[in-house]
Amino acid sequence: MPLLEICLCWFGEIEISVDIKLTRYYLAILLYLIVLWESIMIIIGSVDIYFGSAFPMHADTWRTGITCKVAGAFSIISSEASVFFVMLISIDRFICIRFPYSTRKLTQN
Repeated sequence: MPLLEICLCWFGEIEISVDIKLTRYYLAILLYLIVLWESIMIIIGSVDIYFGSAFPMHADTWRTGITCKVAGAFSIISSEASVFFVMLISIDRFICIRFPYSTRKLTQN
């Protein structure tokens, strides 16, 4: 999809079906979770650059520090939520493909 069409759909200029809006919503949340995961990788990479080969001497300081705890919490939240939203997208697409004319969907029409 061209970028202009995505922007127009996102801001409501072009009408799209409810199913597609829900899937785009799921994908947008998944994108934010991926950005969160990448920020964790930047934190871990910067710590690796900072300590270098001297990390074993500073390992206890890193593990007991607030940065490690925050990065660990964000990594767990990001990975678990990513799996959850991929599961939601899969269930939504399964229902739409398996029962195309059914009124039972994850969205209200």
